[in-house]
Amino acid sequence: MKFLFVYAHPDDETFGAGGTIHRLVLEGHDVFTITATDGSAGSILNRNKKKFEGKDIKTIRRSEYKNATTILQVGKSKILDFDDGQMNNSHIWGKLTNTIKNIIEGYKPDVVVTFENTGWYYHLDHIAVFVAVNKAVLLSSYKVKALLYNHFSALDYCQNIYTNPLEKKNITHTVNVSQLKNVKISAMVKHESQIDDNALVFIDKIKENDHIEEFELAYSTIPGEGILEDSGIFDKIS
Repeated sequence: MKFLFVYAHPDDETFGAGGTIHRLVLEGHDVFTITATDGSAGSILNRNKKKFEGKDIKTIRRSEYKNATTILQVGKSKILDFDDGQMNNSHIWGKLTNTIKNIIEGYKPDVVVTFENTGWYYHLDHIAVFVAVNKAVLLSSYKVKALLYNHFSALDYCQNIYTNPLEKKNITHTVNVSQLKNVKISAMVKHESQIDDNALVFIDKIKENDHIEEFELAYSTIPGEGILEDSGIFDKIS
């Protein structure tokens, strides 16, 4: 089966669903990850800022994305080159939606995965991608069998920064990636420029606990509901 993961920045795919992505690959599924921007409007979050002095943030984050997706063994990945931090209605109602729609029509995924409606922590680029993916799925001439929203499990641990009091989680499926924790962490730390104290807390919690990635089935055809079970990794919450 084919799975398309669509996010806003390099590292979203790894922090949000890195274990699921890798487990799908190991189960023989085809995985394509997309990030709308290269994250170049961001800053160096790592305490060891001297390590990155004189280096271009765009080059750093593109390299980190390539290295992380390589560890996850993603078959295909792509940066769409939209301007980081500049997502707005003109993108949602125009080029961003159309670009994602064209990718869906060309790749023909069985399942599309993206952010939930709050964009994890009200990040506007995340929310723009959420809206654009939903529109693209509905407008595409190729009808995907299921649309999943990826909920961010770090919110359970890192409330000091990732506070989202209004999010009501509607989790319908989970993926146990406890056996793949080391792979996920290895991919996470490849996004070295973004490893701040909060990310270190998340990594420690992954090490200390069973690690479950959470999803919400937002849309499906009748075959779509079965597809998640047939994938061999998604556990339905009864």
